[in-house]
Amino acid sequence: MTLGVTGPGMSAAESRERIENAAKAVDGALDLVDELPDPDGPADSA
Repeated sequence: MTLGVTGPGMSAAESRERIENAAKAVDGALDLVDELPDPDGPADSA
């Protein structure tokens, strides 16, 4: 699970300053997806 929170009431300028933080949250989620087992592959018996 990942969480990327920016907060309510943020101005457009503040949100632009935090784009890199949002990108890190997305990258973290994509890294987790890469670790998921293949749903079409054999079941892991571990």
